[in-house]
Amino acid sequence: MEQQGRITAAGRRRRNSFLLILTAFIWGIAFVAQSTGGDAVGPYSFNCIRCFVGGIVLLPVIKILDNLGLTKKKVSIRERERGDAFISEEAREKTSIRERERGDAFIREEAGENTSIREEARGKKTSISKERRTLLAGGFACGLVLFIASNLQQMGLYMGSAAGKAGFLTACYMLIVPVLGLFFHKKCRLNVWAGILIAAVGLYLLCIRGDFSIQFSDILLLFSALGFAVHILVIDAFTERVDGVRMSCIQFWVCGVLSAFPMFFADMKHSVAGIVAWSKAFEDPTVWIPILYAGVLSCGVAYTLQIVGQQGVNPTVASLLMSLESVFSVLAGWVILGQALSRREILGCILIFGAVVLAQIPPLGSGSVKKGERDG
Repeated sequence: MEQQGRITAAGRRRRNSFLLILTAFIWGIAFVAQSTGGDAVGPYSFNCIRCFVGGIVLLPVIKILDNLGLTKKKVSIRERERGDAFISEEAREKTSIRERERGDAFIREEAGENTSIREEARGKKTSISKERRTLLAGGFACGLVLFIASNLQQMGLYMGSAAGKAGFLTACYMLIVPVLGLFFHKKCRLNVWAGILIAAVGLYLLCIRGDFSIQFSDILLLFSALGFAVHILVIDAFTERVDGVRMSCIQFWVCGVLSAFPMFFADMKHSVAGIVAWSKAFEDPTVWIPILYAGVLSCGVAYTLQIVGQQGVNPTVASLLMSLESVFSVLAGWVILGQALSRREILGCILIFGAVVLAQIPPLGSGSVKKGERDG
């Protein structure tokens, strides 16, 4: 039985790791969409609309998953149905039975049991309310951090950072996550730290050409990497306690609403004439291709896969897996935009892939994961 549970846990880790790699693949291709879409409609408009698209896409997904019983909401629905109706029906049944018995002693017992029923239902209601508050808190926290990180990244691209350099600087969150994780007692094995160093070298070879110069747009991307590192840790704090798909949906609505404010003042120029000029950009059908890709796949699918895939995975390992987005972004540029890979870039891809494999190797002779290391 213990061995079977261990196999199940290993299978779950492999599945979640695959989901995170798939997330990185979608994000890597999204760099192309972000570059073209942000230039066409403005950085804040692009982020705002794609987040709303992602939130809309997840609404029917949540309904379908509820009907299939694959979300935690099913439990809450059943508990809610056993609220006041549960109290009245149980009390009525017991009253009917005990009236037939016509015993004073039994009536006293009935009163005590009815009190117990009410206390049980009250406890269930309190649990449902607490779960809902946790879900809203997690969704708002993720949405706020995502708003900051994604708009900093979009502004860095909009202000002229090359896609390759943007991929490298954004993926620096994999170096920041373990450092921040130490403050939350998230320990990592030595092979994970070695993988981080190897991946950093691989990212440099892959994305940086010539001398590494820091411009203002690069600084924005570095702060974006810090934001995404915090985003990973926030997800890690909530993902085991709430339904991941619902939290993902909430974060997109929060991020979309917050992004609407800078969109109105920066992209729309907070004037009627500015709004008219802004709206004309959407008359070109090709503008919607990157927006819909980023909204449906990058937001609706990838960020949800991230939340689901991070369950039970050490946030440092998760960040390392998702750093593969830089590899996929270069490959997407090669296939879609016809950008050839140099030997230096191919070597970088190999180093990053090797680093990910190294970080996933379990320690020899370990039958269980130490406390605080969750899959790390």
